[in-house]
Amino acid sequence: MDISIDYLTSFTYASPVRESQNIVRACPLDEPAQQLLRFRLETDPASRILHHRDAWGTRVDTFGIREAHTSLTIRAHAQVRTSSRPEPPEDLAAPIDEDYRLSNVVMSRATKHTTWTEEMAESARDIVAGADRPVEMAIAVRDAVSSRFDYRSGVTHVGIDVEEVWEAREGVCQDFAHVSIALLRSLGLAARYVSGYLYASDPIHPGVGSSPIETQTHAWAEVCLPDWGWWPIDPSNGGTVGERHVVIGRGREYDDVSPIRGVYFGDDEQHSRAVVRMAASEQ
Repeated sequence: MDISIDYLTSFTYASPVRESQNIVRACPLDEPAQQLLRFRLETDPASRILHHRDAWGTRVDTFGIREAHTSLTIRAHAQVRTSSRPEPPEDLAAPIDEDYRLSNVVMSRATKHTTWTEEMAESARDIVAGADRPVEMAIAVRDAVSSRFDYRSGVTHVGIDVEEVWEAREGVCQDFAHVSIALLRSLGLAARYVSGYLYASDPIHPGVGSSPIETQTHAWAEVCLPDWGWWPIDPSNGGTVGERHVVIGRGREYDDVSPIRGVYFGDDEQHSRAVVRMAASEQ
């Protein structure tokens, strides 16, 4: 599938900003299941943009604006060609052993947004009761989060503790990913956060998308299956991650792959708006 993506973020300030420094993570990865055909980043006011790869392999674009400005617009345009992602074999039965634990220490630890409580760990054990294999455990966690939590915009905020989301039983894709990662890690499985785009007008029913659509960035999770590798799961809709998903980057949690982050000198009153416009066609 060929997917065109336009990611627009705009900021307006109550009074002129004297200087701003910004980092952007909006460029899709180039990897086996998706080919990056082109990428362009522009800013208004214009700026010199530099880029590098962070510790997790995500492209990071950086720029600064020194002239006074009352607004800032960031436009990222990308075109990718996606294909289906491999699924683990049904008979995959490798256990969680010491070698697995030592190889996946970083993605197995609790972090700021994925610190689970004993109640959550106990619930995770109940969720996977009867599941003998890690792949079955991952599916059980994915389906439990998808069915027990309500997708509702505006009820959470960036930085909310996963315990609060767990108790409220509602949130958005970012929250669903964090809850799933916390549950999986509590079971001894390594899991990581994925930031990206989803070609669907409704993240709960990803097959409904029409061309073109207007949406937001998306998030899901990946779990490391012993003797197989990283397998993506989307707890927002309880389905598989396929051609409609476009990966920007991966990390321990949201903070490792936040789309835009910056600082500026000026009045602290600002307003922002972000929108993703996508169109797709079959190859």
